[in-house]
Amino acid sequence: MEYTTISHDIETIKNKINRGQIKMDSDFQRGQVWNLSKKQKLIDTILRRWPIPPIQIVKLHDTEEILDGLQRVSSIIEFLNGSFPIDGNIEPVNKELKELNGLTFKEIEEKVSKDNNPLYKKIYNIILGTSISAYYIQNPTSEEIAELFYRFNSPMQLNPVEKRNAFMGETRAKIKELNQFFINSGASKETLGFNDIRGLYEDILVKVCYYYEFPGKRNIKLTTDELIALYRENYVFSTETIQVLKSSIELFFKVINRYFERSKLKLSRTTVFSILLFICNNLKLINEKIVQNIILFSIGTIESDSAIYRLYRGISTTGTTDALNINLREYILYKVAFSDMDSIRNLNAEDLYPSMIEYMRELG
Repeated sequence: MEYTTISHDIETIKNKINRGQIKMDSDFQRGQVWNLSKKQKLIDTILRRWPIPPIQIVKLHDTEEILDGLQRVSSIIEFLNGSFPIDGNIEPVNKELKELNGLTFKEIEEKVSKDNNPLYKKIYNIILGTSISAYYIQNPTSEEIAELFYRFNSPMQLNPVEKRNAFMGETRAKIKELNQFFINSGASKETLGFNDIRGLYEDILVKVCYYYEFPGKRNIKLTTDELIALYRENYVFSTETIQVLKSSIELFFKVINRYFERSKLKLSRTTVFSILLFICNNLKLINEKIVQNIILFSIGTIESDSAIYRLYRGISTTGTTDALNINLREYILYKVAFSDMDSIRNLNAEDLYPSMIEYMRELG
């Protein structure tokens, strides 16, 4: 791996993006997360001619991908496209910038051509002429790209999915394929109650894969680092795991579309994870009616006044990633699916533990 340092002015960067020479949608990057205030402070920094941190660009064949600095570049491009205005009241207040308060770049462009006020021409030139240093990384391996991205962003507030997606390979590709299958099968805010924001769906799916693939590890809490290690080592989930999960997803959304189409379900990510894991582990034993019942139970439509539901709800909202809680949630769904409710309605955790251990032993 080699690198060189080059400076580009903002106009050049914009033109390269418009031509498709610089990609803004690299798979390992996270989604846009800067708020308006942070974007406006960046533009304020440019207008004051203060320095901007360098960006890191990976040169890949005919394209260039931003490895570090995407939020900065995205914010600048949004500003140039007129998506948000200048905040001229940012401290320390500057008289010139205060005159620009509320103006978008598009409005400044118009004033340059129609108004003789030299301020607008000056600001226009400052914006497009500001230089940003770029480290051009050449001839990297995919492992080096992933490691660099992970190291650049480790101090930042990346969520676990974004950290894992830094590592390109079969693991990431397969989970992304599953994620698209999940969405194509019907996953959306309308059907589940939550969007795929910053990889929420991927997070559910990779954890279901993990617990189905490694039932013997279900007594140990699954950590972020352990999942990152799977991606780093390019672990390939078995064909059986992928196929069982796909079949479970199909059954899950078949039930939702048939019985809950107008219900506007509000499931939590924890609930969806638990239901999918239960379906995977019992796919050969269940049918649509059973899945319908466990969804009704999970959302409190049935048995909401029972002790076993209160227990399920409690461990679905606190300690959701604890190994014991994950196992107990699945086992409660198993009992709801295959037991007479009169016999389990008043059971508490202590009542369930002995038979839960046997259930887990049978899984693996």
